[in-house]
Amino acid sequence: MSIALISIVFIFLSIGVASAYGDYSTNQELYENAELLFSQKNYQEALELYEKITDTEPDNANAIGGKAAVFFKIGKPVMALEYFDMALSIEPLNPYFLSDKGSVLLSVDQHEQAETHLKKSLEILPDNTDALNGLANVYAYKQDYESEILYRKAVLIVQPDNQEAMTGIGNALVGLKKFDEAIIQYDQVLKMNNVNVNAIIGKANALSGLKEYQKAVEKYDDALSINPYNINALTGKSIAYVNLGEYEKAVKIDEMVVKLKRQDSPEQSLNSKNSEKIPSWIKNVFGWYHDNKVSEDELIVALKFLIEKKIIILD
Repeated sequence: MSIALISIVFIFLSIGVASAYGDYSTNQELYENAELLFSQKNYQEALELYEKITDTEPDNANAIGGKAAVFFKIGKPVMALEYFDMALSIEPLNPYFLSDKGSVLLSVDQHEQAETHLKKSLEILPDNTDALNGLANVYAYKQDYESEILYRKAVLIVQPDNQEAMTGIGNALVGLKKFDEAIIQYDQVLKMNNVNVNAIIGKANALSGLKEYQKAVEKYDDALSINPYNINALTGKSIAYVNLGEYEKAVKIDEMVVKLKRQDSPEQSLNSKNSEKIPSWIKNVFGWYHDNKVSEDELIVALKFLIEKKIIILD
């Protein structure tokens, strides 16, 4: 073997060993690998690489924004907001930081602030699909479904196969009580991705709107076979059972939902255990009636069931 060939082999092996142990020569390489890990949902490993960058380059806005995105993904919105503010203090006109912060603000119900950040992002980068979908979510919260659809369609002009936008249009159509059109929309998404849980739940909601409650239950079960603890699927299934008159099944599901919510928020759980006089899953029946998800007759029948089972005790 020639010396030149030996040298090439040695260099190749050296690069391979360095990569295997994460020995990156520049912060740019660290950042690229962190982004790859993030895209693979290896959030803790991505965070470690972002932190390596900021150890040597404290004002690296991309790494700070990366840390913010990780904190949001792992359920720490307060930390995410703190780091997005740091990133924006360095790059105040970064449209991606603005839209990402808007998404975090939406998740903690700060809708007006979210709308401000998302609109500012679009002023800088009009085809930012994250900002467009984010604003659509703001309008969904306001129940302005026509405006929501306009923003979702704007996303699809940029990204025709954006499943979030397509599913969002379906949800808006459900809000407008155009259930048949919504089902067509969800089916388009499910042709692209038959395990899209949000589209499956959306189709189940549309079926429930059409009063096809048994079919709705089957669809909710499809979603739960993918994600057994999806609260939206469990709640929808419970409503369908109430409409089918299967109250015992509805009660069991509601109790499960309450437990899941308590696991997500232990502090809230402690307070609710000490102070809640009427369990949340009983209040749900009245909420569904208010939202026209169950009729007055179904509400009365459900209340009779709760009284007969001594879940509600009358003095």
